Amino acid sequence: SSGINGRVRAGKPWERDSSRYRGDRNTVTGSALSYHLYCWLKDGDHDPLTPLQRLYCTYLQAADIMATAQRDFRRTGGGGFLTEFGGCQPDGDDKSSDTVICEDLMNLADEHFASWTYWDKDFFGPDGNVEWDIVTPFIRAYPKATAGTPVKLTFDVKTATMDFRFSLIRKSGSRRRFSCRIFGTRKDSLLQRMIL
Repeated sequence: SSGINGRVRAGKPWERDSSRYRGDRNTVTGSALSYHLYCWLKDGDHDPLTPLQRLYCTYLQAADIMATAQRDFRRTGGGGFLTEFGGCQPDGDDKSSDTVICEDLMNLADEHFASWTYWDKDFFGPDGNVEWDIVTPFIRAYPKATAGTPVKLTFDVKTATMDFRFSLIRKSGSRRRFSCRIFGTRKDSLLQRMIL
């Protein structure tokens, strides 16, 4: 059966029928499907996730939602934009559910070359200073354009290192792979990049 009840019975309530979102050929390339990604097991506390909760939230539900969104983009044309995710607020504790969920979801977005935005938290404290425990996980390098086909994108928050791999197809038809690593430093230089 169709609708949310049918999707719940099928075990995938987050799937949707994207065929109704198709634009005409003149507008489809300028459109983007906005989607959200939240784990319903997260209850708003900072307590560490159990291994089973993390397995479900990140590697089953979130991965499936991201894959479903990617299929929708290919089917409908246009792009996608993850406009809400996680219900999380990093706090500098590598084991808190907020930090783990936010970082897992941003890593998953990198894996799928997905555009995203985060809107749920003020990055500045009451004194007007940057709250680095909250901001740091969101400061990530990314390729703006690629003269080739993206293959892999990862970002290590602790070392501020981006690893981007892409391939080119030569006129001869052979494929050549390239890798680019960008090493960052924290706080001062990243804050300048963030403000500029």
